Amino acid sequence: MLALSIIVPLVGFTSVSVFRYIVNRPRPYERFDMPPVIPKDTHGRSFPSRHVFSAFIISFTVLICSPAGSPFCFIGILLTVLAAIIACVRVISGVHFISDVLGAFVFATIEAYIVTVFFI
Repeated sequence: MLALSIIVPLVGFTSVSVFRYIVNRPRPYERFDMPPVIPKDTHGRSFPSRHVFSAFIISFTVLICSPAGSPFCFIGILLTVLAAIIACVRVISGVHFISDVLGAFVFATIEAYIVTVFFI
């Protein structure tokens, strides 16, 4: 399980990074010529959000690797709530569109599903 909990986020983060590089979508502060609340000067590579993807895939990995009813299961649920808060902050701060964070959630969900079906 330790190897799985390291490999799953690593592979997903790499895949999302390559996808972002290919898509190269501008960020809200670029498109609308506004300053972001979170200081940022990155151009493009907005879709999907790596922060949000990472937060969700880590929380999903904890949930997948935790037996039901264990304290780690509670931690996985707490991490999932925190990931949703991170998604909201990224949108409110103007560094990502709603579709960027939803895309990150979808990527994380698909990867978690694939891992669960094929490796557990």
